[in-house]
Amino acid sequence: MVFQISINRPERRNAFRPHTVKELMRAFTDAREDSSIGVVILTGKGTEAFCSGGDQALRTDNGYSDNGSFSSLNVLDLQVQIRRLPKPVIAMVAGYAVGGGHVLHMVCDLTIAADNAIFGQTGPKVGSFDAGFGSSIMSRLVQKKHVKCGFSQGSMMPLKQRKWVLSTLLYHLRIWRKKR
Repeated sequence: MVFQISINRPERRNAFRPHTVKELMRAFTDAREDSSIGVVILTGKGTEAFCSGGDQALRTDNGYSDNGSFSSLNVLDLQVQIRRLPKPVIAMVAGYAVGGGHVLHMVCDLTIAADNAIFGQTGPKVGSFDAGFGSSIMSRLVQKKHVKCGFSQGSMMPLKQRKWVLSTLLYHLRIWRKKR
């Protein structure tokens, strides 16, 4: 059986907040524990964005404020959970997959991109950096100069310009996943 997990915040381009990350982690735990589930599909609601990363409207000097309380996004925990899931995880990307959303698709085993998919990093533009899997996975899988460009300058490119990066990334992710 296929299990679909959708980030349902289209009004915020499916940006995640602490509550969203907790819900995603619960959904991936359910997928792991249900023996009838063979494949997990991760997607975002709508066609404008797969995920635009952390919701910057909730970001304060003390972290992210979610419903009046401050907390960490714990995105790295979610990324580790996805990487360790013993079932294939497929990201279905329509629209923007930027910042933390870009990393989410990269930790999945396979990415299926719609014609309007745009991948990129926004961290340097909002005073953030990738402290998780994003830069480490990409640096091992594709040419380092392209990774440095994307992660240090916050560049974004349409899918058509990054097809060679994605095909290389997906090929190496499959090989890497088999070795684990």
